[in-house]
Amino acid sequence: MRKLLEVLKLVMGREAGGDKTEFSANDFLPLEAEPGRVFAVDGGNATIYDGGAWILSKIRTSVVGYEDKKRIFENRIAFELHCLVEHGSVKFDKEVEFPYIDFSSSRFEEIPSGVRAIVERLTALNLLKEMKRGDVLLLDAMLCAEVSGEEKILKRLFDAAIEHGVSLIGIAKTSRLHTASGRSLLGYLNEVGPDSTWKYKLGKGKVPYRDMVAKFHPNSDYCYRCHVVGDCLGVAAYHSRDPELIGYPYPLLRVDKLARISNHEKEAERRGVRMLARRMGITGFEYDIRSQNFHKKLDKRMYR
Repeated sequence: MRKLLEVLKLVMGREAGGDKTEFSANDFLPLEAEPGRVFAVDGGNATIYDGGAWILSKIRTSVVGYEDKKRIFENRIAFELHCLVEHGSVKFDKEVEFPYIDFSSSRFEEIPSGVRAIVERLTALNLLKEMKRGDVLLLDAMLCAEVSGEEKILKRLFDAAIEHGVSLIGIAKTSRLHTASGRSLLGYLNEVGPDSTWKYKLGKGKVPYRDMVAKFHPNSDYCYRCHVVGDCLGVAAYHSRDPELIGYPYPLLRVDKLARISNHEKEAERRGVRMLARRMGITGFEYDIRSQNFHKKLDKRMYR
């Protein structure tokens, strides 16, 4: 381990020869907090059972709205469904249309997460119809396509935002971007950036959004990569002053809590599905789930 850390120490020391010429203190622009109405959309996904050739998953999206730190809107279950992934196809327990989307190139086990991402986009698209000019919509994801066909939904989202005069911010909690010397780009900017709130533009971005990094509160330990449509980072900073997680927009924190599927809820779903499968006489159900659950069984036995 010491040898590995010595190598890492060399990587951390390379900025004097390379990164300092890439990044200038003048590139860190001040970010002033501005009041405004802001809405947030987020989704949650939990695998209920994995049968190897099929996955049964629960998916939920939720929405909140704030004005001057006062909650003005909340929909705990904006959209909720179960999906069954079987041989690469997706089936739902209700009528759902995913226009343009093709999951055939996705890894089998990643399809439920892809479904959740698309449901989030569609929830945001519906919410835009109710928002007013000057409002800001926060999304817990970048504004770029991850699934084949998603770019067409994003275009509808961008067009609707421009039509209604609404700004969009997609915020990523983590990033793999790196500098020429091998440092984490966000880590390096966080280290050398000013102690105040700031924003930093990454290249030209992709129309219609700008690719930015922002620090929303001077006392925060974190900065975030953002895709931005409109001039709205100041509104996100204004709503990032809650001490529960200072420096992160509270509407996104609140909507994450609402959308998240807890372990208690997941276990309740598992019990209900198992009982229903038995009543329906699906004898192969228990055998299929044993193809995937031995690691969990072993961990439970070893670390109880």
